Amino acid sequence: MQERVDEKSVSPLYLRVRDHLAAQIAKGLLTPSTRLPSERILAEEHDTTRVTTRLALAQLEAEGRIYRSNRRGWFVSPPRLIYKPTHDYSFSENVTAQGRVPATETLDVTSTHTNSWLATRTGMAIGDPIVWLRRRRQIDGRPVLVENIYLNPKRLPEGGNCAKQAVLAKMPGMWINPQPGILRYQFSFTFMVISAVKTR
Repeated sequence: MQERVDEKSVSPLYLRVRDHLAAQIAKGLLTPSTRLPSERILAEEHDTTRVTTRLALAQLEAEGRIYRSNRRGWFVSPPRLIYKPTHDYSFSENVTAQGRVPATETLDVTSTHTNSWLATRTGMAIGDPIVWLRRRRQIDGRPVLVENIYLNPKRLPEGGNCAKQAVLAKMPGMWINPQPGILRYQFSFTFMVISAVKTR
């Protein structure tokens, strides 16, 4: 029989549901990649509403404990991947070495010009031509990272004219040849806000 959440707790009900599910995951009662019961069943088991259940699930998702697969439901997240993006190693090789399946999707390759924001970060002059590459990284079919890469066309064959063709042909290693002192990294992170969770 499903254990009910502590009704005497002063915490909001959705957090009590969250705590109960998180405890089951921590104890190994819900193992990685296990599909969770439907929202309706979880609501019945915890004697609450589906709206409250969704808030609890959204909180667990924001913490990285579970994830949602479209039209399939909620699943327990696999172990956290060790990834140090500032280290100069292959994303794909690192993911594969940890028993996961990597994928990279090129979103866009655009020739543009250096603005003031880029100039302060690349050392290039404002107005200089620059190649903007956007890639989406995936692990086990789930998007986890979007890369915005800016390349000096002078370091590319034919001044960057063949950059787009090379990327789309999935041969970036043939023309990107980093040298010490020219790589700079800046990261932005986006998290789910509970108040933004939509209910149906």
